[in-house]
Amino acid sequence: MTTFSERLKELRTGRRISQERLAKQLNYGYTAIANYESGRNEPSIADLCRIADFFDVSVDYLIGRTENMMSHKSPELHKRLHDTTLLDIICAAEYVKNQKNAEG
Repeated sequence: MTTFSERLKELRTGRRISQERLAKQLNYGYTAIANYESGRNEPSIADLCRIADFFDVSVDYLIGRTENMMSHKSPELHKRLHDTTLLDIICAAEYVKNQKNAEG
């Protein structure tokens, strides 16, 4: 079973974020992430939720209870987001922009 410390390091390095930068983003002391990744410390439940939110993964994924990073999202929403292309997003942004311009 994968531990929290391993998952945190995988997520952080996968996004090319330094320990110091992640700590700063989460308003932690500069050694907090290093201590989590080494297994010296474990986060509180509130901090675990903040880390999961930051990486947009489930707490269950972070602590190794599931291999599904998206288990916190509804299957419908996950499928819709997965099938969304950059062109869809650009078109939606243009539509909103045009709507705002038309309103005044």
